[in-house]
Amino acid sequence: VGAGPAGLECAHTLAKRGYDIVLAEKNKHAGGRVLLESQMPGLAEWKRVVDYRVNALQQMANVTMYFDNKIASDDLLDLGFDNIFIATGAHWKGNGQSRLGRAKLKTDNTVKIFTPDDIMLGQMPHGKVLVYDLDNYYMASVIAEKCQQFACDVTYMTNAAKVSSWTDNTLEQLRIHKRLLSKQIRISLNQLITEISHNHIIHQEVYSGQEIHAVYDAVVLVTERQPNDELFTALKKHHFKHISLIGDAYAPGLIAQAVHSGHLQARLFGEDNTNAANFYRDKGLY
Repeated sequence: VGAGPAGLECAHTLAKRGYDIVLAEKNKHAGGRVLLESQMPGLAEWKRVVDYRVNALQQMANVTMYFDNKIASDDLLDLGFDNIFIATGAHWKGNGQSRLGRAKLKTDNTVKIFTPDDIMLGQMPHGKVLVYDLDNYYMASVIAEKCQQFACDVTYMTNAAKVSSWTDNTLEQLRIHKRLLSKQIRISLNQLITEISHNHIIHQEVYSGQEIHAVYDAVVLVTERQPNDELFTALKKHHFKHISLIGDAYAPGLIAQAVHSGHLQARLFGEDNTNAANFYRDKGLY
């Protein structure tokens, strides 16, 4: 269930192992998060993650795909499937929760709050916009650029000392920072939002604690994602030969991690999974 990167990879790998596969997707097209993210500035080639797998599945006689078909728990029970893989993805939170803390952001709704999902679905802010990055990877920077393309006056703010600080690991940080500057996007580092009220966003400098009040028309919160695991929760109380949660629905992460999750579960399906060697191979301990 779900034709995002994890679901497509899982279906493809299982089909190559000879199983008969039914793949159901609630949207009209396969791709999940990849379909949306590949529409963001600079990410168009990411769609190949989807195109390759969809093309392969379309040529396999043992695969049936259904689109524009939202599956509920009762549907799966009625259809009588014995082995189910749930790849329903995740969504971005709009309450301010992040890996830095579980407290929700204080707000009185005087400033419009958006998430990356809103932007990728075409729900754009207007006027003076703050993109708040606690994710520290690529998403906030491309969201900032997307808003700038729609004539927004954009400020990128992060808790870190660098723009998209995690991209130091992928050797992209310098180029991302330069690109934002080239787009006239203002950059505010070492800042944490504490409250949104009376048309103001209140934030503090991480080290000094200095409090700053600033006026914005909208804020895009790029904080963390919540797994869409409601279907799995509803199904796991029933007895199936196999049911597993894969990809971002299991643990939100990179697209590569979602693909790996789908591939791993497809490889382990029907095998003796008690051997700890599976763990050591995945972690690359030699």
